[in-house]
Formats: sequence, C-alpha cells, structure tokens
Amino acid sequence: MSVFAKHFKTTIQNADGRYLNTSELQALEDYLSSFALRLQTHQLLKEQEALLIERALARYAQEDPHLQTRFGPNARERCGQDMTEILRYCAVALLRNDEDYLKENLLFWLQTVMRALDKQDSCDLAYRLLQEVIQEILPADSARLANQYIALAQEMLGRPS
Repeated sequence: MSVFAKHFKTTIQNADGRYLNTSELQALEDYLSSFALRLQTHQLLKEQEALLIERALARYAQEDPHLQTRFGPNARERCGQDMTEILRYCAVALLRNDEDYLKENLLFWLQTVMRALDKQDSCDLAYRLLQEVIQEILPADSARLANQYIALAQEMLGRPS
C-alpha cells in the first residue's frame, strides 16, 4: 500500500462522523492533481525503457571503456539488468508517490551488494548518465519526476560524498 493510500485510509478512519479538514482535503487534492503526470511518466518509462537503458549504457562505455576489464566479460549486460530493475522500481514508486517503496524493496539491499562489490563509482556514473538520457528523451515534467527517483538510486548506490 502506498504512503498516500495508508495516509488516506487513516484519514478516512479518523474522520468517522465528521468532514475532512482543510489540510486533509489538501493532501488528497495534491496527490490526485499529480496523478495524471505520474501515470503518464510510468507509461513513458515503460515504453522507452529499452532506448533509455541502451543510450545510458552506450554513454557509459564511452566514459568508462574499462568496465569489462574491471568487472568481467558480462559487466555491461549485468549493468543493463541492474539499471532496468532500478528503472522499473522507480516507475512504480513514482506512480505510488512513495520513495520508501523504492528504498525498502530494492535500494537498501542493492546498496549492500554494490558496496560489497566496490561498485559505487560505477553506480554513480551509470545513474547520472541515465538521468541525462531521461532528461533528453522524456517531456520535461516527466523527466523531472522520474529523475527524482533515479537521483535517489544514485545517491544510495553511489559512493558517499
């Protein structure tokens, strides 16, 4: 259940026998007013997934041509799989308006793996490039929304500042 759904359910339960107050109504209105963009962005990410990942990987290969030397012959393929998984979880999280969903269902676990394998620099570069590609391909509002979630992945999976 999304953060919004939990909040809405609690709000409705607590409003038993009364009208919702202004702040309760505002929270509902804010979510609903952004839902069309969230839905559109989710759909665009789904439709453009292959292009987004391929372009980000191509740029990665230009910026770090030694990826396969450092991490093995399947490194590019594995990086693409990880980026695809991140993109899909981000798409669901933004639809739900729920960063915690992304953190709890993927990023905390993947952060541990990336640190253990010393891949934080690679993750930082990969998700920075993915944000650039998203900015170029998606409409501005959708890119801004999607990149909020990709930036969270970059922050958690990259090397701490």
